[in-house]
Amino acid sequence: MFGIIWLVQLVLYPAFASIDESRWFGFHKLHTDNITWLVGPLMCVELAVSLATFLMRPSAWSGVGLALTLSLWAMTFFRSVPLHMRLSRSRDSAERTVLVEALLRHNLWRSLLWTARLIVAVVLARG
Repeated sequence: MFGIIWLVQLVLYPAFASIDESRWFGFHKLHTDNITWLVGPLMCVELAVSLATFLMRPSAWSGVGLALTLSLWAMTFFRSVPLHMRLSRSRDSAERTVLVEALLRHNLWRSLLWTARLIVAVVLARG
């Protein structure tokens, strides 16, 4: 997820601003449909691994890893998904600009938390 989230943050979301008005809805639908099939299973695996690690090797580090994963799930479903839903319905390009900027700001926090999650995973892997 670390690599995907930074690709989204640095490449995909900024590209939203350059999509022609007439192609916006098709582009956004294609993006959300395809990214969901990639990110959804990976987030589920991450949750399962975080939970299993915490249950099998309880420690402060595994607790932090699980807390980060749960926070990322909450951020995704309570902020990112609603922003994308609003983008998919918006008929106003100015409103979409504001929403994309909000998505970028929010996703930066997710990117930083996925980075922290990677660091925790590396610490746990080193034992």
